[in-house]
Amino acid sequence: WGEAKRRLFERIDAELAPMRERYEALIAKPDEIEQRLREGARKARARSAPFVAALRWAAGIRGLADVGARGDADAAHGAAAAKPAPPQLKSYREADGRFYFKLTGGDGALLLQSRAFGSPKDAGRLAAALVDAGDAAEPTLAALLGEAAADAPAELAPIRAALAALKAEKLAKQRANA
Repeated sequence: WGEAKRRLFERIDAELAPMRERYEALIAKPDEIEQRLREGARKARARSAPFVAALRWAAGIRGLADVGARGDADAAHGAAAAKPAPPQLKSYREADGRFYFKLTGGDGALLLQSRAFGSPKDAGRLAAALVDAGDAAEPTLAALLGEAAADAPAELAPIRAALAALKAEKLAKQRANA
């Protein structure tokens, strides 16, 4: 076994010798290594800084100077930040065991509160019908709203606008998936 071990050592030594020489040449110049590392870090930082800043902003990790300056900072983070929030249709179950949905505007204002439903499918079916109707003709929308809400809202314009936005969003997702 002694002969086999010696031959294996010679083989490994011959394979690793060029790499060992390169390592020793590099390690003999620590200032050059440090300069290359700093240059690479500078390049990486320049490329990643805008993305990291956007991530920090989105995660809520902001400097004290940014508090209260949301409008200015959002403008700096591109058109997506300037885009108003879309309306939302939220389904939920109350403590009474009944199912409801509500339509809120982009600003979070409550536009429509549904009546109670016995099953989530019933609530979901009517909410989907409202979205599909979008900003449909007044009688159709009024009939759906009368069926959906305990009290029909007096002002339909904000509801129609919110439903039209939800319908447009739904159609855009369908086109993207097709």
